[in-house]
Amino acid sequence: MQSESIAESRRQASIARKIWALLDSAERRSAVQLLGLMIIGMMLETLGVGLVVPALSLLMKPDLARSYPAIEPVLRALGNPSQREIVVGGMLGLAGVYLIKALFLGFLAWRQSRFAYGLQAQVSQRLFGLYLRQPYTFPLQRNSAGLIRNAITEVNLLAFNVIMPGMLLITECLVLLGLSVLLLVVEPLGALIVVSVLGV
Repeated sequence: MQSESIAESRRQASIARKIWALLDSAERRSAVQLLGLMIIGMMLETLGVGLVVPALSLLMKPDLARSYPAIEPVLRALGNPSQREIVVGGMLGLAGVYLIKALFLGFLAWRQSRFAYGLQAQVSQRLFGLYLRQPYTFPLQRNSAGLIRNAITEVNLLAFNVIMPGMLLITECLVLLGLSVLLLVVEPLGALIVVSVLGV
């Protein structure tokens, strides 16, 4: 069982290396930029989840300054707003964070699709150019339908069955990492218990 999982992880690493080798320098830069955007998306997802508990505290606790003495200077700098003003401001801030997060995640999805479709077009064009540069006897010895299938259908499968799911997997793993770190910071003992129970 362990040898099968090691073989599977080696096979996936080999696929990732082959895909990386398939990219030219501009596409590699674009892939690195996309990874940076995914990390920003992970931070926004983590921030969105992390703000839920303070928002609930804002709604449940009538006197924040007494409950949390650390924020008393902030309230004083804001002119000692009333509880109603604090709740309205907090909810507007939370809605603003979620709006920014939704807009950014929409932008990230657009960039991911643009990267996958651009890669699909570039690989198809490079493969077609490679076929055109072959000797005259090359298309005579091969089935033209197979060559067309390689340049169009197989490249489409690369984009939709490898690149897009791979980017989705990386995005979800980053979000999982961010939420795990948040849980460990906020409630280390509870997070370790949950991870141990789910792990078993």
